Amino acid sequence: MGNGHIPEQAVKWIMCMLVVAWVCAGSWAWGQATQAGEDYHQALDVILAATVRGDAVDYLTLREEHYQDLLAYLEKLGAVDPSALTREEKLAYYINLYNATVLRTVAERFKAGYSPAENEWSLFNDRLLLVSGKHVSLNQLEQLLAQDFKEPRIHLALVGAAKSAPLLLNRAYRGATLGQGLEDNLRVFTTDTRRNRVREEDKTLELSSIFQWYAEDFGGQDALAGYVGKIMGRDFAGYELEFKPFDWELNLAAPAAGPWVRLKENAALMIEPKAEAIGLGLGEQDQVFRVLEEENGYLLIHRPLDTQNAWVEKTITEPFTP
Repeated sequence: MGNGHIPEQAVKWIMCMLVVAWVCAGSWAWGQATQAGEDYHQALDVILAATVRGDAVDYLTLREEHYQDLLAYLEKLGAVDPSALTREEKLAYYINLYNATVLRTVAERFKAGYSPAENEWSLFNDRLLLVSGKHVSLNQLEQLLAQDFKEPRIHLALVGAAKSAPLLLNRAYRGATLGQGLEDNLRVFTTDTRRNRVREEDKTLELSSIFQWYAEDFGGQDALAGYVGKIMGRDFAGYELEFKPFDWELNLAAPAAGPWVRLKENAALMIEPKAEAIGLGLGEQDQVFRVLEEENGYLLIHRPLDTQNAWVEKTITEPFTP
């Protein structure tokens, strides 16, 4: 028999098991709360409210101030099991996942003159997402959602970071209000004369290319005039149908802070404002940075996606204004 005291090794083992049990219980409780309706989209609300400016997005402020929060939000989405969600919650989940991934990728790839169409629309064709254990592209996710949910309005909720793309709301989508949100979004997009226009002089209905690309999901091209007519409260019988050219210029809003500079050429990045200082590699031509400080012809630039700020020669930069 023992002396009534628990051996030291046993105490350590028990404490270790208690810690493991506490961590597991916490993880389980977080997962249960998330699946049971915890509003894990609140983080996206904050990001969108701070960076959406009407029909444009302040990608520079997003990159400077909200990038890490966006990564954390996407990581949290990755811990959610979509199969445990209702149909509406699941669709809202995937719309938010798509839109947040667009924001993250544009922030990472941004440079002066960046377009979401560059490199043959790599933004939409690169496999940026992990869905049901498979790496898929944004285009593939949109096709999967259209096929599984039979909901054409998603094409006007999934954003493309371009001037002709659907507007990004300044709040996340939720399952409880998804139907009304999709309907409101459809109405705003369809009645926007920059994206869809009625030419009364020659009885022509000029629609966004999005309606052309996904015509089958909207009931076929022959049904588009009737579909849009119901939203506009108009009868377009006898009207010709045309599709507007799609403007792929980035929907970039002016940043909230500054000043900003563009690198006019590839530039050596330095840890000190001296040409002979140890380098931090090269900054690429057309990259854009916020200026923190100026000293003797050198600029200290903020590198939000890297761990260390850097100095560059001022002569190889120029002011950047969206």
